[in-house]
Amino acid sequence: MKNRLLTLFLFLFFSPLLLLAQPGSPQFKKMAINASASWTDVDYVGDRQVGHLLDIHLPLVEKESYPVIICIYGSAWFSNSAKSATFQTGIGQHLLKNGFAVVSVNHRSSRAAKFPAQIQDVKAAIRFIRVNAPSFSLDASFIGITGWSSGGHLSAFAGTTSRKKSFEKEGRKIDLEGNLGQHIDVGSHVDAVVDWYGPTDFLIMDECGSTLVHNDPHSPESTLVDGPIQENKPAVALANPITYVTEDNPPFLIFHGNDDPLVPHCQSEKLHAQLQQTGVESELVIIDKGKHGPGVMIEKYYQQMTGFFKKQFHRKKIMVNQSPISEPQLEFIFEATVTLDPPREVGKTKYGVRRIIGINGGTFEGPAMKGVVLPGGADWQTVREDGTADLVATYSLKTDDGVTIFIDNRGIRTAEPSVLERLARGEDVPPSEYYMRTYTNFEVDENSRYSWMNKSVVISTGMRKANSVILRFYKVL
Repeated sequence: MKNRLLTLFLFLFFSPLLLLAQPGSPQFKKMAINASASWTDVDYVGDRQVGHLLDIHLPLVEKESYPVIICIYGSAWFSNSAKSATFQTGIGQHLLKNGFAVVSVNHRSSRAAKFPAQIQDVKAAIRFIRVNAPSFSLDASFIGITGWSSGGHLSAFAGTTSRKKSFEKEGRKIDLEGNLGQHIDVGSHVDAVVDWYGPTDFLIMDECGSTLVHNDPHSPESTLVDGPIQENKPAVALANPITYVTEDNPPFLIFHGNDDPLVPHCQSEKLHAQLQQTGVESELVIIDKGKHGPGVMIEKYYQQMTGFFKKQFHRKKIMVNQSPISEPQLEFIFEATVTLDPPREVGKTKYGVRRIIGINGGTFEGPAMKGVVLPGGADWQTVREDGTADLVATYSLKTDDGVTIFIDNRGIRTAEPSVLERLARGEDVPPSEYYMRTYTNFEVDENSRYSWMNKSVVISTGMRKANSVILRFYKVL
């Protein structure tokens, strides 16, 4: 028991603290952050939790914007406040020197919140960065991610679940995105992954060889999934990044020491094999005599990491720049809460089941406009045989300075049959579980200050509530 506790202690603190354990005084100069601008303790969710804070640091070489690398610390998923470790290990300094903005992210502890809370936090941070990139001089066209140990697990998970909102396996469903923050409609995908010795398949860690008993009911992995891993195999499968590998995953670079006493290198070998088998670009570097950090997180491999990120960044830029047509960008206009009457069922028509939902009011607010939703409009829905709803809503807004704006909003809402059934019953379903998108035509007085709305392409994303709908409107730039 004593040896097990000692091993667990080392597991929790080996990365990054033992990386700093050198003869003599700590090398504080190497831990200095040389940045042209920094923002610390930024709340990426808005709930003031320590586990929802991040830091942003920009390189010394001043540019209009910088490609982004998200950094996730290792802590056996037990820490909610170790984002500073990015610069204790040296990863952060190396990325800054090579022109990347560094975003260090806290996530909730597995003792406070069970999986998938941790990956939902990471994805919320990515969404926050993507939306707020201009405010921090970030180039959101490239967002890479890296992490070590448990942070490597979360980094790999972010990569293999890119562009996936939910997943179901053996009758169990997982919400990968969650509903944290104000930007749940924005993508959380990443463009490249560097995984430093992250766990993947918890069930085989002991048989691969480890000084820590991962099958123990109190192991980091068992704590993460809220029960002994061998007795909770469906939950373990959903916590395994290998489960989600598909051919559209971003490129991977994986580092692992063959003498790692805590996370056996079979974990990275298995992930790499699945990535390659599926056709995903992946490189695995097995480091002879490399431990759980020492001999692995060193200058030589930091250089390989930044070289990989640079290659992927330039590759994406070339792909984008080859086309004379620029990628569309979105500008947030306002969010509207539209209150609704109970639906009136017309019945099954030649186009599908017709449903009329009256609009009786509401409010809207954005950076440059706010006001009320006027009563009198309606959503004229047609529900297809598969449950998909074609939405046609017409109604009016009145701004706080007295201008009336007419809205013609058309789109669809669709999801898996079980989710559509819950929506039909009036349940509050997380918007990450269904797809609701519309395009909007505005009509407004040409002599008003809102006349630009007559000449803009606008789209929206939505969330259905029991007696209302919440819509976020974006101008396509």
